[in-house]
Amino acid sequence: MQLKWLDDFIALIETGSFTKTSSLRHISQPALSRRIQALEEWLGVPLIDRAHKPLRLTPIATRNEAAFRNLVANIYQFRAFLEQDALNNEAEITIAAQHSLATSFMSAFLENLNELEAPHNFQIRTANQEECVDMLVKNLAGILVIHETPLVPNGLPAHLTDRFVMAPDELILVASPSLYAFQKNAEGKEPLELLSYPSDSFFGQALLVEAMPRLLQSHRVVVKCMSEFSFSLRELALIGHGAAWLPRSMIGRELEQGQLCHLGFMSKSAPLSIVVHFAKYGSEAVSKLSQRLDDSRHNTSA
Repeated sequence: MQLKWLDDFIALIETGSFTKTSSLRHISQPALSRRIQALEEWLGVPLIDRAHKPLRLTPIATRNEAAFRNLVANIYQFRAFLEQDALNNEAEITIAAQHSLATSFMSAFLENLNELEAPHNFQIRTANQEECVDMLVKNLAGILVIHETPLVPNGLPAHLTDRFVMAPDELILVASPSLYAFQKNAEGKEPLELLSYPSDSFFGQALLVEAMPRLLQSHRVVVKCMSEFSFSLRELALIGHGAAWLPRSMIGRELEQGQLCHLGFMSKSAPLSIVVHFAKYGSEAVSKLSQRLDDSRHNTSA
């Protein structure tokens, strides 16, 4: 039996379609069908009622769906534990940090860890939120630093980490002083040139909940550029190429120095939290850091 067969079956349960599952798993539909059949042969029981359209599980598969999910989760969790256990004696700890927090938050966070009398070498790997979460789940990182909002789940199983909300943040619509003045004087009569995020990105999804719809209801918008990287959009906003929603934590200096102006009269902000996750089943060093951070926060609040 191969683990990918179980992954295929769980994906099939979630999508309810061979076509969608084959696309999600990046294999052909005939190959997916063969894998499911191989799993059925290994188990000795049918899992899919092929006489029924649309797709339907057999009664035995339905009764044991939770067991299948737990089995897959336990296998990956055990593998992660073994891999990390083998690295327990290594001093270096990998931190997966979302691009938007790599500079604005990481220096203060590392200083905080040093104040906990936890001398370690850290490797910082930056990526988008989804990739950072994936690094932690796959045991490629012991600490995760990301933005979160309750309106856009990140898919990280709660039982895998110790979670600390470090600070509030928000996505705010900003522009260069010249574009700010132009829009202020236009009073909504001129379209807003917008620098935005793809709708399937984390920031894109966070904005689609409320901030973007409200802007579109009250103003005409022309999207001039789209990027997953907030740093790229910040640079374009600084030179007046358009307005962009950016994390307030990332542009504090630019706002203070007047290089960027908050277009609060045009759109509301999208609330965020800066969150740090420590892998529960990571190395002993990561566990000690998590415990020390927890103790320090309790002592501060006491």
